[in-house]
Formats: sequence, structure tokens, C-alpha cells
Amino acid sequence: SVDDYAVAHNSKEWYCDFIKSMSETFPITDKGSLALYLGVHISRSEDGESLELTQERDTDVMLEKFNMTDCKTKDTPQDLSFDTSAVPKDNINPNFPLLSCVGFLLWRARNTSPEILQAVISLACFSANFTDYHVECAKRIMRYVKKVKSRGLRFIKDKNVLRNKDGTFPIFFSLHCDSDWARCKATRRSMGGYVLQMFGNLLSAGCKRFPTVALSTMETEYMIASDSCRDVMQFRNMATEFPCFDVQQTTPIHCDNNSAIYVSNNLINNTRSKHIDIRYHFIREKIVEGIVKMYYVASELNFSDILTKPLCTEAFVRFRDIITRW
Repeated sequence: SVDDYAVAHNSKEWYCDFIKSMSETFPITDKGSLALYLGVHISRSEDGESLELTQERDTDVMLEKFNMTDCKTKDTPQDLSFDTSAVPKDNINPNFPLLSCVGFLLWRARNTSPEILQAVISLACFSANFTDYHVECAKRIMRYVKKVKSRGLRFIKDKNVLRNKDGTFPIFFSLHCDSDWARCKATRRSMGGYVLQMFGNLLSAGCKRFPTVALSTMETEYMIASDSCRDVMQFRNMATEFPCFDVQQTTPIHCDNNSAIYVSNNLINNTRSKHIDIRYHFIREKIVEGIVKMYYVASELNFSDILTKPLCTEAFVRFRDIITRW
């Protein structure tokens, strides 16, 4: 078997010693600068100020597999009227490998196209019991992916970040979260999404349908803020393990619901929050510790909205370009 490994370093001397010690135990081949990893193409600008991740080759393979190579393109991955109604249990699935298609699309969404994450996850809910309508929705996503197959993620160096006097680099995280209340018509459960950035570059994006029914928009916003806070903690803890990084004292969490912000900061449960599961009160503890702080952001500026529901073309393209920096 063959295993591929990517090695990150800032010392040529250390890298040479590492390769030498590894080759004494395992037969290895040094492929040089990383250009292709797990189907993701990596390119760097000539001035070294930016880096791009794309999946054009994988996209071509997917389009050929599902006979969509010559299809027409779409500006968005999902129609505004996407139907989330339940499919009858006695339904007979069409002859289409929907589960395989969702797998291809999810791989691209996770790596280089976070803007299609909501559309793919919404479709995945029907992967075991679907109709011709869901097949057309899958093809709609592929039509969009074909249009943007040469696009991906761009990471741009922040020239304003300077090394501290002690030689460490300051690390700044920022998180935006949003939700769509009672999005699913079948279960009346809500959809939540968040975008975690570092120096304005995408670090993590998530989209999920909540496991319980929320009674208000405040509750859904509070739940996704708490869930996304755990992602913040993961990356903060990871960064603190590197002595060269200086993690900012407080990470801002941007939310477009003032009621959710109030409940997050208020340790006393009232009639609007006393029924909320204990696990979602995690964020209160982190606010008290000063690790995170909630801030209000206007809905039209909250780009995490792209991960909660279908958007019109103008809003979708604007939020997509902010997240991917393409």
C-alpha cells in the first residue's frame, strides 16, 4: 500500500533531518513542494502572498460519472423553493445513485466549495428515500459546480500582522453563525450554519439540522452559537500547542439575533430558555471565562446565512465571494 503525507515546516534544515530519519525506517519518496493532495490542487502566487485550493480534476470525474459533462450551468446550487417535505415510506427510488452523487458533492463542499454545503446536506437527508425531484436537485447542484469548477478557496496573507516582541505570531479568530427556524417541513427542525475565519481566511464551515425542535428563532440562534463555540475551542486549543503562536484573548462570535445574545450573557434561566438542553449552555461558561464574546451583526452582512437556506443569486454570490475570497 502507498500512503501520502504532507509535511509543513519553516526550517529547511529540520525538513532534511526529518526526511533522512524517516527514510531509515520506511521507503519514502520526496515529491517536493505540495501541489496535489487527496484530489485538491494547491497553487501559490509568485509573490508568495496567497495560496489557492481547487478541485477541477475531481469535478470533471464527477460530471463524467453522472453524465453531466455537457450540461447547462446554473448560478446557484439550489432553487429558492426547495421542498423539504417528507417522502412517503412506500416510495420506490428512481434508478439513480443519489448516495454516491451526494458523496462526491460533499467531498467538494468540505474541501473547496463551502457555499454548496447547505444544499448538499439538505439533499443528503433524502439519500435513502428519494424521488425524481431529488434527482433533479442533485443535478442542479452539479450544474452549479460545473460553472465554478475552476474556483475554490483562496488564502491571503495579512500584511498587517506583525511578530510580537517575544518572537510569537498573534492569532486572531472570528466566527459568524446563523440559523433558519423550522426549515424542515417534515420535522419542523431548524437548520444552522457557521463560518470560522482566521485573518479573514476560511478555517472551518459547518451546517447541520438540529436534533430537536426549537420553539423560537432565539432558540435556534442560541443553539448554533453554542455548537459553533465548540469549533472555536478546538482551533484555539490546537493553536496554543504551538509555542510560536499567541492566541487572542477573546474570540468574537457574530450573531444577528439580539435575544440570543442576551440569553448567552444572562446566566439566569427564564421562561424562554429554561427548556433548552443543558449542552447548549456551554457558551455561557466560555463567555464568563472571557474566551468568546457575542456581537450583533446585521442580517444582510451575516455571510453565514449562505449555510442555512437557499439564497437569491445576488446574495449568494456576494456571501460566497466573501467566504472563499475568490
